[in-house]
Amino acid sequence: MSVTAACTSPKFTSNNQIYRAYAQGTRKTYKITRKTYMGKINPRLISTETSGTQVGFNPTGVACAMGTK
Repeated sequence: MSVTAACTSPKFTSNNQIYRAYAQGTRKTYKITRKTYMGKINPRLISTETSGTQVGFNPTGVACAMGTK
């Protein structure tokens, strides 16, 4: 996944200044669990697997800030 952000910077007053755009939003972590069952009439749980931690990001906007190099 990628997020693209852009800002229009104010006039710089020195060569050491830099203007950056940061994505804002909500970051969530989650795990996926897979359960395997056997049998059609009376299914029986035979295994359970859990993934490692996954991360999702829902972007909501852009924050811009001036700093130094």
